[in-house]
Amino acid sequence: TKSVKQDGHKGGIVQVSVHPYGCEIGLAVSMDTNKMLFFWSLSTFSTLILTLHAPTYPLWKLLCKLDLQSISSDVQYSCLCWAPSVSHDNRFLVLGGEHGADCFAVRIKEEEAILCQKIFTIPFLRLGNAGPPDSIHTIPLASNCSGSFVNNSFSVVCIWRKSFQA
Repeated sequence: TKSVKQDGHKGGIVQVSVHPYGCEIGLAVSMDTNKMLFFWSLSTFSTLILTLHAPTYPLWKLLCKLDLQSISSDVQYSCLCWAPSVSHDNRFLVLGGEHGADCFAVRIKEEEAILCQKIFTIPFLRLGNAGPPDSIHTIPLASNCSGSFVNNSFSVVCIWRKSFQA
């Protein structure tokens, strides 16, 4: 997968999601209408301001952007979310499209590079749903695994608001 380091969305922003686990540095992703994913690092340390009553803001830095057409030219993604899981520095991003939910392993390779690889698809059964889901969510499940995972089990829920399906 090839990433291009440039600043800013050129299309309208469809959705932004911040990974639920982070320490000093968090990870966020945004998707736009031009089928581009932008990966951001965000510091959980506040900006140093010398006044007591000044608001503090997280520091966001663009790591890279990824053209979703380079992964699949025929898939139109409509929504995304991070899975509440981490394994060996891999985080898991789930994107909802017309044919299913695609799960990607995401790893920060260097300070300004991301590895993003599709690992599986959860296909949607055609039960009258037209088009891609309006939203996608992941729910952590209890686990008894003693591996190097943080919440290694989760459920994926997609919602079609127009036809009240989940």
